[in-house]
This record gives sequence, structure tokens and C-alpha cells, in this order.
Amino acid sequence: MLKLSYVVPLILLLLIVVAIAQPTYADTYEFNFTPAVGAAPTNGSFTYGVTNEPPFLNNPHFITFNVSLPQSSIGIVALDQMLDGVGLNDPQYLQGIIPAAATGTYSYTEISGQSSLTLDGGFYHPFWPTLEGTAPPIVKFLPSLNGTDGGSGTYTLTDTTAVPDPDTLSLLFAGLVGLGLMAVRKSLRGKPRANTA
Repeated sequence: MLKLSYVVPLILLLLIVVAIAQPTYADTYEFNFTPAVGAAPTNGSFTYGVTNEPPFLNNPHFITFNVSLPQSSIGIVALDQMLDGVGLNDPQYLQGIIPAAATGTYSYTEISGQSSLTLDGGFYHPFWPTLEGTAPPIVKFLPSLNGTDGGSGTYTLTDTTAVPDPDTLSLLFAGLVGLGLMAVRKSLRGKPRANTA
């Protein structure tokens, strides 16, 4: 039977191993749009990462997505619907919109009933050769959208953060603090007691 003095360090070590083993992270990317035609989209950013929450089960995916067009915005729901419709997974689309030469191209339209955004950073589709070189448009249906406008230009992406999952950080912190306390306790037990006689 293991002694208590062995069990506690083993549990603390296990906490650290579990925290390191959890592939949880989130990167936030910001768009910088440079218009060639029409007004540029604004407030473009998305967060992409791995979480340990259902239904993703540690698979990399888009956590948030938002690009504001002059009259509307393209969000995560429209992105997910597009990916499901053309049979792309999130990592394939991410690789497609990250510019290979630090810049990609964009185009958008806003017409009665819908807005559409295309981001092309050197896109590829391994099972759909007709999509080579272009990204499928993200379409959002908006019955209240009136008028017609559009634009195109270039964009760059900047990876602004790489944030570990809070659960991972808390496990690491607990494990390291526990090991530190065990080390202090061991050093105190090894010191000879002062003779008060």
C-alpha cells in the first residue's frame, strides 16, 4: 500500500500531466482590409482553436467569426452553414484563408435579401478541384437588407493572441503550487530542531 507521502506528489504530478496533455488553445486573428473597389469591411476577426467541450471533442474549429460589411455582418452561423454545404472542415477553410504571401483577396456583395463574403488566400479543396484557387462565398440571408452595394480588395491576417484554455492554466497552477508546498515541507522536515533545553 502506498504511503500518503507518495500519493500526494503523484496526484499533483498527474494534474500537471493532464493539463499539458489537453490540447486546448485559442488563437485570435484580426483582418486588415484594404479596399480597391467600394467601402472596406470593418471589425473583421475570428477565433480559432481546440476546446475540450462537446460537440467538438478536441477538434480544431472556428470558435467565433465576424466581419462587418457596410450594411450587414457575416458571423459564425453563416460560416458554419457554408462549410457544411460544400463539405469543408474548419482546418481546410482556415488553411485556405490564411494568406500564403501575407495577403489575400476579398470581395463582397450586399443585395436585397442577402449578403455574401468571399475570402481567398490561396484556397484549395482536396476533394473538389473546381474550388482550387478560390474560396466559396459565405452567404447570410437578410430579408430586411435593401439596396445593392459591393466591394473588393486585399486583406492581411494578424495572429494577435495564443491563449491557453483557463482549465489548463488552473490545473498547471494547482500542480505547480502543490509541488512547491511539498518541497518546502520536505526541506523543513530535514532541518534539525533547535535545542531549547
